[in-house]
Amino acid sequence: HMAANFFENGTIIASPSRGTEKIHTYPDGSSINQNDYYYMWQRDAGLTMLTLLRVAKGGPVVTKQLENYASLYHEIWSKATPNKNCAPWGAGDGWCSVLGEPKFFVNGSVYDKPWGRNQNDGPAINAMVLM
Repeated sequence: HMAANFFENGTIIASPSRGTEKIHTYPDGSSINQNDYYYMWQRDAGLTMLTLLRVAKGGPVVTKQLENYASLYHEIWSKATPNKNCAPWGAGDGWCSVLGEPKFFVNGSVYDKPWGRNQNDGPAINAMVLM
């Protein structure tokens, strides 16, 4: 259910998958876990908000979610990113902007690990939501 992915702080998760469930076990006992997608991905969150705004057409619950979402992004985007080399092809330190981060932890902190880059359409989608 889509509403289960909306959090009170404005976070919208793409998937409840935390990477802990086995999806395949080999005869030797080793296994593969599902991928960990339990983050707020800018692209997915933006597309979800755009859909909510189009389908639900306002109302107090939608308005409150939009306010929480906007407040969360205001908070996130006011922080410095801990990441140092986000540009394609390893362009070097200093190429990161928190605006271009592809995903954030559910608590609103900036994701500081390498997996998930490069994705650069999230900020533009979120700009459309917030206009």
